[in-house]
Amino acid sequence: YNPVAHLFENNTLYNDLIIFKLVKTSRPMTNFAVVSKALAMKKGCQLVEDHVQKTGQHYDLCIIYRPDILLWKDMILSTYDVNAVTLDRYIDFQGEMHVVCNLDNLMKIKNNIWNAINPSNPPNEHSFFRNFFLNHMSGVPVKEDDIVAGEDHAPLRYIYISNVLPGAWPTQTKLSIEFLKNYGLTEEEILSYTTVY
Repeated sequence: YNPVAHLFENNTLYNDLIIFKLVKTSRPMTNFAVVSKALAMKKGCQLVEDHVQKTGQHYDLCIIYRPDILLWKDMILSTYDVNAVTLDRYIDFQGEMHVVCNLDNLMKIKNNIWNAINPSNPPNEHSFFRNFFLNHMSGVPVKEDDIVAGEDHAPLRYIYISNVLPGAWPTQTKLSIEFLKNYGLTEEEILSYTTVY
């Protein structure tokens, strides 16, 4: 893996900006992560735009994926509709762990996601991104792929839940230490992710 551009920062650097959005939409601090994620998506899309402008490189498909998600099912990119925005499968288009789309639609996300946080589309967990993609993408079709949240991918913090609290999460077999060792990870590396929780 050799990224051509990256930005890793703690979004608490943008506390004032994020809290302003929460206050403007009358949402509690518990919704901080939703606003933070929208800001991170905008910044990630900006990195792609900067790279494309600098190099002239064109991308048929772009993938926005949360960096804390562990995926153990193949994404067959040839099956994706390049004219649609495709989300992972989770209860009526509420998937938000990944987004697959073409470069034009990625730029629509960049240009619209931050301003879409408003009193008529407040940053509520799960529903904000669903509402954004269904109502703020200027007629772009929205689809779900066959990557099911909680079955085919999950946040790394669930490694802790799966190994310390057996039965607490349905993917416990897939997230077991023995399963993850198949990918060349050591037990020490795997358990280091428990601090993410």
